[in-house]
Amino acid sequence: MAHNRTFAKNCLRRNRPLVAHVDLTSTARDIEAVRTGLGVRRLNWYGIHYSTLLGRTYAALFPGRLRTMTLDTALDDTTSPLTRIVKETTSAEETFNRFAAWCATSTQCALKGHDVAAEYDALVARADRTPLPVAGGTHRPLTGEDIRGATQDYLNIASVTWPALAEAIVKARAGDATDFTVDPDWHPRSGAGPGARLPGQRPSGQHLRRGRPTAQVARCTRTAPRRRGALPGPRSPAASGGRFPPSPCGPGD
Repeated sequence: MAHNRTFAKNCLRRNRPLVAHVDLTSTARDIEAVRTGLGVRRLNWYGIHYSTLLGRTYAALFPGRLRTMTLDTALDDTTSPLTRIVKETTSAEETFNRFAAWCATSTQCALKGHDVAAEYDALVARADRTPLPVAGGTHRPLTGEDIRGATQDYLNIASVTWPALAEAIVKARAGDATDFTVDPDWHPRSGAGPGARLPGQRPSGQHLRRGRPTAQVARCTRTAPRRRGALPGPRSPAASGGRFPPSPCGPGD
């Protein structure tokens, strides 16, 4: 909580004029300004997760400005943010448990034969006590919250990211948490790219969170204990428009 309070205060101090203009409506108006500036009559929209809400907001504000719209992993905005995030964290926890069961017997898992869940929990607890270094000193050391937040995207594709998650855990246990600063979509196993973030880029899960009642935090902790304080944040805003909204289940503001 202390880390998140400090992060939020620094964010507001450095970006206060901007913070009031990053909501869905403001962002949709920015997209319209880009369209106008480019002189394009209609746009083709491809939205993933959070940007599906942005696409729907844009379509409502500027009818007739879209030629096509594809919404991938669309968010249900008819429920409360808390309900949506509780469902998401529950799914992440269940997927982690499937990963751990797979890892116990798969020859593709660097932790085959180990109690993966216990070793992961021990790694997170260790990082919470003493943040783990990143090779080359190109990134600040990672806390347990950082590791929990970055784990989310490693759960997406069993054949690609599960082996990479196991390797990331092994490396972090040995004292190098670098793989938890890398977007798994760009992991060498995926063949998609170099597997590196920009210098100084924070791992997933480190975005501004508002405060929420203790009862809500407790509910998320019961539902998904390993996800309790580090729900996923935007992986690559440039590529996806920001996948996840600020979490009502994260730690304090």
